[in-house]
Amino acid sequence: MATDRKSNRNEPKDAILRQWVMLQLIPREPGGITAQQLRKKLAEADPLYDVHKRTIERNLMQMMSIFPTLDYREQAGGNLWFWEKDTVIDIPKLDAKTALMFRLAQDYLAPMLPKATLGELMPHFKQAEKTLKELADRSYTYWPDKVRIIQNSIQLKHPEINPGILATVYEALFADLKLDINYRIRGGEERDYRASLLGLVFRDGVVYAVCTLDGKDAVRQLPLHRMLAAELTSEASLRPPGFVLDDYIKTFFDYPLRELQSNADHRDEIPDRITVTLALNPVSAVHLKESPLADDQIVETLPDGREAITATVSNTERLRWWILSYGAYMEVLAPEHLRREIRHKLTTAALNYGTII
Repeated sequence: MATDRKSNRNEPKDAILRQWVMLQLIPREPGGITAQQLRKKLAEADPLYDVHKRTIERNLMQMMSIFPTLDYREQAGGNLWFWEKDTVIDIPKLDAKTALMFRLAQDYLAPMLPKATLGELMPHFKQAEKTLKELADRSYTYWPDKVRIIQNSIQLKHPEINPGILATVYEALFADLKLDINYRIRGGEERDYRASLLGLVFRDGVVYAVCTLDGKDAVRQLPLHRMLAAELTSEASLRPPGFVLDDYIKTFFDYPLRELQSNADHRDEIPDRITVTLALNPVSAVHLKESPLADDQIVETLPDGREAITATVSNTERLRWWILSYGAYMEVLAPEHLRREIRHKLTTAALNYGTII
């Protein structure tokens, strides 16, 4: 980021700013950066930071005595500088309330994110834990034991993602560069692709790379745990005109019926949204009264004592999975086509357990 300010790069304040930026540019292990690479990045950040490589090397050696977690390893192209993997430098120092929020975030994110992603955040979680333990006020230390976060679904074991591949994917996404990947398709066959990343989607512990592949027009979803290798290229990513990640998620990650039946003759007759009326017993209806399905939700009491909930929702497979999860506790009253569909699925499911009595 260039600047128009006039100053002297040898002034103490400019030297301090340059050294601080330099510290920020050094990655944690297993990553690393050479003095020459640091010089290039510093010059890109501000022309006033463009100093000789020897100056950077001298600064780095000086800062090693101040920051014990700053280190280097020797290599042919010059020393590779890095922070030890758990290093966190807090300026200002992490306060008690922020440390508590990090502690809660760790509990909340652990069931949803793969280990490799959590590993990126672990230094901050450890620093928060250390801060809480060092507090004189012991109430802060015990407070996390009084709060719990639970998930409203069965927690599956997350597929493992290679941390090196994840780091390369992040870098490609931030730099808008294409990736060469070796990918295992669902059937087990390995294939090589050159991909333009458009975004990452985290869902139920699985990380999906939303991307296009060279030679193909369609936007794809590639689970990262099936990537066997990933290498950054110098070629800029290509982005489809008008692509918006949020719109793509709404269209493809909720499995809308219109898209699932894109080749059907009656596709144009399938609505994107439908108004449903669902009957539940009063106990089961409490949750939907407090957390409505939609802004236009209406709740009425039926003559048999059940609650009828009417709302306009997206016409998706996820809607059907959610309705089926209620089993005998929910009845679809309208629309009629959805009622018939759910009745057929439940009847088929019952037959799996033998003769219906």
